[in-house]
Amino acid sequence: MKAATLSRLMRLSREIQRKQECSRSRSLFAAWAILQNKDTTIFRLVRPSSHSH
Repeated sequence: MKAATLSRLMRLSREIQRKQECSRSRSLFAAWAILQNKDTTIFRLVRPSSHSH
């Protein structure tokens, strides 16, 4: 894998982890799926719909 691809993967996974508040492994998996399937819609990381109020 090229350095440019790896740096893009790491940047994207950090962004996903920060926005979705999920684990590092899940964000890396999601970033990998996004980069591999650029032209395909994939699932989005979301929190469960249960409310704490």
